[in-house]
Amino acid sequence: DVSLDLTKQADPEAIRDAKFAVFRFAAQFYYTILQRSSQKFGLPDLSRYLKSYINDDIRCADWFVREFINSETLEEIMM
Repeated sequence: DVSLDLTKQADPEAIRDAKFAVFRFAAQFYYTILQRSSQKFGLPDLSRYLKSYINDDIRCADWFVREFINSETLEEIMM
């Protein structure tokens, strides 16, 4: 396999947008599917990945906080 350097394939803003989309998908999957799963083997790894996204991009942190102050999201997670 040949690894592709994404910085040469797309502009930096497109890469940041793609990372943000991946973060949102992963966070939603983590809290809606993985937390309820009977097999919790992936929880520690995914939580570390989410934390690294939050530390890397303020948009991820901002989105994450806004989602968790949303009462509907909190209610869904607590169910």
